[in-house]
Amino acid sequence: MAGAGGVVGPEIFLSLRCPDARNAVRVLRYARTCTKIFRSLTQVLIDGKETGIDHLDWIFDKVKKLGNVNDAVLSKEILKRVKQFNYVPTKKANQNAAGLVAAYRKSLVDKG
Repeated sequence: MAGAGGVVGPEIFLSLRCPDARNAVRVLRYARTCTKIFRSLTQVLIDGKETGIDHLDWIFDKVKKLGNVNDAVLSKEILKRVKQFNYVPTKKANQNAAGLVAAYRKSLVDKG
């Protein structure tokens, strides 16, 4: 009774004449939207934990256009752009910056 990818589709709820079929359809649409968003996140190791960062490839492309800059400027620029699309706790900004710079350097090695 599962649809594509093991997810139950709204037609199942409608065929069972579920009294709450409208809400079930809304929940399924929301779940599919969240799944698409989650798949677009890039996982980065920050402070020992994998963290999903949205638009990371775009951010790294923009930072790469800055050219060779020192680590302080690099971390500041990456963090500034990450904050446009992601929530970064103020208390963890330094750990986030360090993890993002490491991921940036790794992406340069992988692409280069």
